[in-house]
Amino acid sequence: GDYLRQDDVRLAVPSALAGAFPDPAAAPWPYAFVAAPTADVTTEPPPRSRRIQVPVAQRLPRYTRVNVEEEGERWVRVGEGRYLRRDEVRRFRPHERPEGVGSTERWFDVDLTEQIFSVWDGDVPRFVTLASTGKGNTTSEGSFRIWRAAAVQSMAGLPAADGGKEYDVRDVPWVLFFDEDRAIHAAFWHDDFGNARSHGCVNLSPIAARWVFALARPVLPAGWMAIDPPAAQSTLVYVHR
Repeated sequence: GDYLRQDDVRLAVPSALAGAFPDPAAAPWPYAFVAAPTADVTTEPPPRSRRIQVPVAQRLPRYTRVNVEEEGERWVRVGEGRYLRRDEVRRFRPHERPEGVGSTERWFDVDLTEQIFSVWDGDVPRFVTLASTGKGNTTSEGSFRIWRAAAVQSMAGLPAADGGKEYDVRDVPWVLFFDEDRAIHAAFWHDDFGNARSHGCVNLSPIAARWVFALARPVLPAGWMAIDPPAAQSTLVYVHR
């Protein structure tokens, strides 16, 4: 018996970003994702000024995955005579296994500089996708253990000192708390992954968040809505720049 005015609501259309499953044999995994709304593929390295026109061979939509063959100060080469502006892509930068993580242990990597989230088994990447972390320094660097996994979680916060707005979002799916009230979770209310925009959490697309939730340890038992795992049994989250 509850109603809302139709002109007071907007349909949320979740992101189609699905991430990628790296081929273990393709090291050093030269993956990058387009993070701009569209990116021009040029036939020569793009100049410093955007006002200078260079030949455009193709336009790639947001979230297109490309393989980086060479990187310059302002560009990446993704093929013979094919260049993208460096500031329009986010590059997967494999990081060495954190201290204390076993050679086959699963762990999560959060690259604040590139806004890239990846899942690893020891030294082998299993999944990589774009993320949206906190603006400024609201996502802390360091090593953390997941202390709660929740299939659904409501989230609310007051206006922040950095200008963040008050928010109240119900039924956020696939939530993994790792640093106090900061969590890795799905964000169905925006489609701007690859750019920092959260209040401190690590936003993933719903498709990617579902994969990550399933890959976290320990696995949520069937029929359970949440679990608070002991640190010794939970996945390590390594956050760095």
